[in-house]
Formats: sequence, structure tokens, C-alpha cells
Amino acid sequence: MTEIEIKLDPVFSSPVASIKADINIKKILKIAEKEKYNVAGRKDSFKNHVSQSNNMIILDKKIFKNEKKTMENYINYYCKNVLKYVNKLKLTTSWFTKAEYNQTSDPHDHSNSFLSAVLYLKTTKGCGGIVFKNFRIPSYIYMSRSEYNIWNADAWTIIPDDGLLLIFPSYLHHKILPGQNSEPRYSLAMNFFPIGKIGYNESDSFINIKDVDGNYND
Repeated sequence: MTEIEIKLDPVFSSPVASIKADINIKKILKIAEKEKYNVAGRKDSFKNHVSQSNNMIILDKKIFKNEKKTMENYINYYCKNVLKYVNKLKLTTSWFTKAEYNQTSDPHDHSNSFLSAVLYLKTTKGCGGIVFKNFRIPSYIYMSRSEYNIWNADAWTIIPDDGLLLIFPSYLHHKILPGQNSEPRYSLAMNFFPIGKIGYNESDSFINIKDVDGNYND
């Protein structure tokens, strides 16, 4: 058959942005290694499950004032220049994740959030990547592929590196893959929510959010 020119439009795409963050990850890692952690996930998976810091608003620490501002700047630059959103986003929650040998996480998304992000602080040889799951491809109609690409994949894996910042829609299901790392892998997870006018003027869904605060202890 004669070669056919085909144009593809990324309709309703779920972009995952990768940025090499210009931030002092050694400073953040030093705090992460001293934090107290608890195992997150189902009780039947505790043995091989990653742990997360007890503090879920870690960037609200005074020592992280500049780092919090830097993360919000990255998010808002991405929203304004790539996604073309008018609203600014503010950080709501942030926590450390520690993944040791062969540890994983349950597939999950992030509720009460618009965009989520993860900053990798320490990635050792063999550590597990992050896999995003596409639930729009029905598992009951499985078709073999000659190769996997962004158009046919039901999962997409990214192997992290120190200083890598990933930004993705909070609805996107993902999990940490088990790794063969001899030392713990540390990362900083974050959620962001829009402020300002949301919805259509003069509609029953219009709201004006002046600020958001992830401090659930108040």
C-alpha cells in the first residue's frame, strides 16, 4: 500500500511535564532523612509498601520558605506558558516519600487537588520508577502492539533522577514500582490547587477562592 500521510491530534491528553529543577535538593534531602515516617497503604501490603512522612505540609516549615516559593513558581510558569491557564495555583499539601528495597505503592490519584508534582531528592542505582496508568484503554479488549507509544500505551513509566521535577494532573493514576536499590530513595510529593475566580460568571457553579491552606491542624 502506498504510504498514507496521517495527522494525529492529542485530544484530551494527560501531559506529564519533566523539569530539571534548579533547587538545593541536598538541603531538602538532609531534612527528609531525619523526618519520621509511617507506612502508607493497605494493611495487607504494609510489608513491601513505601513510607511517607508524618508531616503532610512539610514545605510549610520556615526553613523551606524559599523552596516552597520556587515550587509554586515552577507550577505557575507551566500553567501560564504551557497549559495557558489564567488562574494561579498554590501549594496545599507536601510530604516526603521513602522507598527502600523492593517497596512499592498502591495505584492511586490525588484527591482535592488540580495538579500534583514530585521532586526526586535521592535516586540510587536500581531504584523503582513511577508508572502512570491509562484507564481509558479498556483491559477487556487487549490488542498486541508491534511497539508501545504515547498513542497506544496503557501504562507509561518514567525512571527518576536526582533533581527531576514531574508535574501531572492529579486525576492521573500512578504508583511507585519496586526497585532493587540498596539505599532508600527519597522524593518530595506536592499538591496544588487554583485560586481566584473558578467557573462561569453568573452560574450556579461560580466560586472565588482567595486562598488555600493545607494546614489541617488549625
